[in-house]
Amino acid sequence: MYNAIQKMSQFYAQLRLEQIYNAFIIFIITVILVISTVALYRPIDANKFQQVKIIANQPIHPESQEMAEHLLQKQSILFGQYLRLMHAHQVEMKKATELPALSIEDQ
Repeated sequence: MYNAIQKMSQFYAQLRLEQIYNAFIIFIITVILVISTVALYRPIDANKFQQVKIIANQPIHPESQEMAEHLLQKQSILFGQYLRLMHAHQVEMKKATELPALSIEDQ
Protein backbone atom coordinates (compact mmCIF):
# COMPACT_ATOMS: atom_id res chain seq x y z
CA MET A 1 0.00 0.00 0.00
CA TYR A 2 2.78 2.40 0.89
CA ASN A 3 4.52 1.56 -2.40
CA ALA A 4 1.43 2.50 -4.40
CA ILE A 5 1.06 5.82 -2.58
CA GLN A 6 4.73 6.55 -3.04
CA LYS A 7 4.54 5.78 -6.79
CA MET A 8 1.47 8.02 -7.19
CA SER A 9 3.10 10.92 -5.37
CA GLN A 10 6.23 10.46 -7.49
CA PHE A 11 4.09 10.48 -10.66
CA TYR A 12 2.31 13.69 -9.59
CA ALA A 13 5.65 15.29 -8.75
CA GLN A 14 6.86 14.67 -12.31
CA LEU A 15 3.80 16.28 -13.89
CA ARG A 16 4.31 19.78 -15.15
CA LEU A 17 1.63 22.40 -15.54
CA GLU A 18 2.25 22.44 -19.29
CA GLN A 19 1.49 18.71 -19.54
CA ILE A 20 -1.79 19.24 -17.69
CA TYR A 21 -2.71 22.08 -20.07
CA ASN A 22 -1.85 19.93 -23.09
CA ALA A 23 -4.01 17.08 -21.82
CA PHE A 24 -6.87 19.52 -21.21
CA ILE A 25 -6.57 20.96 -24.74
CA ILE A 26 -6.53 17.45 -26.24
CA PHE A 27 -9.64 16.59 -24.22
CA ILE A 28 -11.46 19.73 -25.43
CA ILE A 29 -10.55 19.03 -29.07
CA THR A 30 -11.74 15.44 -28.72
CA VAL A 31 -15.06 16.56 -27.24
CA ILE A 32 -15.56 19.06 -30.09
CA LEU A 33 -14.83 16.39 -32.73
CA VAL A 34 -17.21 13.90 -31.11
CA ILE A 35 -20.03 16.45 -30.84
CA SER A 36 -19.59 17.60 -34.45
CA THR A 37 -19.54 14.02 -35.71
CA VAL A 38 -22.74 13.23 -33.84
CA ALA A 39 -24.34 16.38 -35.26
CA LEU A 40 -23.51 15.34 -38.84
CA TYR A 41 -25.31 12.02 -38.40
CA ARG A 42 -28.58 13.52 -37.16
CA PRO A 43 -31.54 13.62 -39.57
CA ILE A 44 -32.61 16.97 -41.00
CA ASP A 45 -35.73 18.86 -39.92
CA ALA A 46 -38.83 19.71 -41.97
CA ASN A 47 -37.57 23.10 -43.22
CA LYS A 48 -34.40 21.61 -44.63
CA PHE A 49 -36.41 18.76 -46.17
CA GLN A 50 -38.54 21.37 -47.98
CA GLN A 51 -35.37 22.98 -49.33
CA VAL A 52 -34.25 19.60 -50.67
CA LYS A 53 -37.66 19.22 -52.38
CA ILE A 54 -37.34 22.68 -53.94
CA ILE A 55 -33.88 21.87 -55.30
CA ALA A 56 -35.17 18.53 -56.64
CA ASN A 57 -37.97 20.29 -58.55
CA GLN A 58 -35.92 23.06 -60.19
CA PRO A 59 -34.38 22.18 -63.56
CA ILE A 60 -31.97 25.14 -63.68
CA HIS A 61 -29.13 23.29 -61.94
CA PRO A 62 -29.28 19.65 -63.12
CA GLU A 63 -26.39 18.26 -61.04
CA SER A 64 -27.77 19.43 -57.71
CA GLN A 65 -31.27 18.48 -58.85
CA GLU A 66 -30.11 14.91 -59.47
CA MET A 67 -28.38 14.81 -56.10
CA ALA A 68 -31.52 16.10 -54.34
CA GLU A 69 -33.71 13.54 -56.11
CA HIS A 70 -31.36 10.80 -54.98
CA LEU A 71 -31.58 12.07 -51.37
CA LEU A 72 -35.38 12.18 -51.50
CA GLN A 73 -35.47 8.48 -52.32
CA LYS A 74 -33.84 7.68 -48.97
CA GLN A 75 -35.91 7.15 -45.87
CA SER A 76 -34.03 9.78 -43.86
CA ILE A 77 -31.56 12.44 -44.92
CA LEU A 78 -28.55 13.00 -42.68
CA PHE A 79 -27.36 16.52 -41.93
CA GLY A 80 -23.96 15.80 -43.50
CA GLN A 81 -25.64 14.77 -46.76
CA TYR A 82 -27.77 17.91 -46.65
CA LEU A 83 -24.67 20.07 -46.22
CA ARG A 84 -23.01 18.31 -49.15
CA LEU A 85 -26.08 19.03 -51.30
CA MET A 86 -26.13 22.69 -50.29
CA HIS A 87 -22.43 23.04 -51.08
CA ALA A 88 -22.90 21.41 -54.50
CA HIS A 89 -25.89 23.65 -55.20
CA GLN A 90 -23.96 26.77 -54.23
CA VAL A 91 -20.99 25.80 -56.42
CA GLU A 92 -23.32 25.08 -59.32
CA MET A 93 -25.11 28.42 -58.88
CA LYS A 94 -21.79 30.26 -58.81
CA LYS A 95 -20.56 28.41 -61.88
CA ALA A 96 -23.73 29.30 -63.77
CA THR A 97 -23.50 33.01 -62.97
CA GLU A 98 -19.84 33.46 -63.89
CA LEU A 99 -19.46 34.97 -67.33
CA PRO A 100 -16.52 34.29 -69.62
CA ALA A 101 -13.87 36.95 -69.85
CA LEU A 102 -14.44 39.64 -72.43
CA SER A 103 -11.92 39.41 -75.24
CA ILE A 104 -10.43 42.45 -76.94
CA GLU A 105 -12.10 41.52 -80.25
CA ASP A 106 -15.59 41.74 -78.69
CA GLN A 107 -15.20 45.41 -77.85
